Amino acid sequence: MPNFFEKIKSFSEIIPKKERVIPFENGIDFVISVSGKKVELKFKKNKEVVFDLRTFVPEDVEIEQNEEKKWNYEYDRTGKKKIYIGKFRQVDFFLSFLHEAGHANDQLENELFDDFIGEFYHKIMKKNRSVFKYDPAFFNLYQEEIHQKLRLERRAWAFALWSIRKIEKELDIEILKKWAP
Repeated sequence: MPNFFEKIKSFSEIIPKKERVIPFENGIDFVISVSGKKVELKFKKNKEVVFDLRTFVPEDVEIEQNEEKKWNYEYDRTGKKKIYIGKFRQVDFFLSFLHEAGHANDQLENELFDDFIGEFYHKIMKKNRSVFKYDPAFFNLYQEEIHQKLRLERRAWAFALWSIRKIEKELDIEILKKWAP
């Protein structure tokens, strides 16, 4: 169980002071600004913005701090879309954020996946609950659900790595190598 000082440290990791700065080479800093739950994520050089991570996220997607320390992308049937920023330390932040941005950019697949999940649960859950465990249709739909989830995750991670390479090339910095052993 973490002691008092460890709790304070982990709390400061999720909620940075008004502005948290991570320095890179070539005089470039990555600046995380938090105002309430709203978050800004920008690379700056001489206090001028040279790259905003928001460019990887569609305009209709909100970015919010998550008190539960969990990274997540949410899309609901009302059209509300959010990326929740959870706990971060260094390079894992870039990967986690860009992974969730990958989900946000893969909107067509997310909508298809939501439709599939809705169909899956309506077809199966409307049946007698005792049939739910043994019905072959359940297992076929469940297998398809897992296949779709894995596909979404692979695509989101590919987007994250592609995005990091783009930033590294454009700003002439090394994000992944900075923290590599």
